[in-house]
Amino acid sequence: MGIVLRARDLETGELIALKILKQRIAAEGPEMERFKEELRLARKDTHKNVCRVYEFHRIGGLPCISMEYVQGESLRTCLRSRGRLEPSMAIRIAKHICGGLREAHKGSYIET
Repeated sequence: MGIVLRARDLETGELIALKILKQRIAAEGPEMERFKEELRLARKDTHKNVCRVYEFHRIGGLPCISMEYVQGESLRTCLRSRGRLEPSMAIRIAKHICGGLREAHKGSYIET
């Protein structure tokens, strides 16, 4: 749907993540409604494996969401640097991902 950038909040000085919707999707339509629904649902999440969402913005006409910046290594980077994971580590990571997904989809149109 878009790209996520690391940014600095000019008011607080804190690092944040900024999710910007791709221009071809930014027109009002089903994708824009999905983006707004993501924002509404994400604001309700307080699970440790789901980043907090702060605000909806428009930058140069493009919709974006500011959210918590989580310092650390992405799963992609981890797999590229380590290669195949030990089963116990893969299971631990999968449990964290599933816990966050379960929480993120509570109350949404996706039944768990």
